[in-house]
Amino acid sequence: MWLMQDAVGFGHVHATSALLRARCDPDMRTGDIRAPPDYGAHTLHETPLHLACRAKPPHLELQSRGLVLLLLRFGADPGHQDDRGDTPAHHLARKGDAATLWALLSRARPEQAEAAVRRQNARGATAEQEAPDGGARLAVRLALRCGPRSSPSGRHSCCPWARSTTWGRTARGRTPRARTPRGGRTGRAWLGGRGSCRSRRAATA
Repeated sequence: MWLMQDAVGFGHVHATSALLRARCDPDMRTGDIRAPPDYGAHTLHETPLHLACRAKPPHLELQSRGLVLLLLRFGADPGHQDDRGDTPAHHLARKGDAATLWALLSRARPEQAEAAVRRQNARGATAEQEAPDGGARLAVRLALRCGPRSSPSGRHSCCPWARSTTWGRTARGRTPRARTPRGGRTGRAWLGGRGSCRSRRAATA
């Protein structure tokens, strides 16, 4: 049954969430191809995380990070390798997606994140060695070296991506802390409540 792989491959976040809540295995691999050999179809026995992290058309790339965070929340292991030896980190490093790579490594278990970073594929390359040349290579290297060392919540991060509330605390179901007005006063103090600035001015007048 490839329902999970289909949902992830086509970027259906809600369908993937429903399948995971129905206790589908987040590490279920793609099965063997039963089509005739002349079809040219093949399988790499990939996990849903592989499918979420591999390169896709632009309209599906928009859902990649959300799918990665969702699968990790249900216990997916980023250290699994496909038939080519690639981990999900290899796919993200290859396409230069440092932000999603950071999300993957900083939210996985430390031993799983270390395995995803250190394991070599069939060509003997680690995820860092698969990074493209140019500016994206530096960002990918930074994510690979700092991601496994950060805390799961991303609060003690050495990279700026983990401080983003867009996929930091909000992605884990937490509401970002609202900013207070100038001077550190709360909204009640400015609206004239008891002990507010306005009530103090009226008392002294």
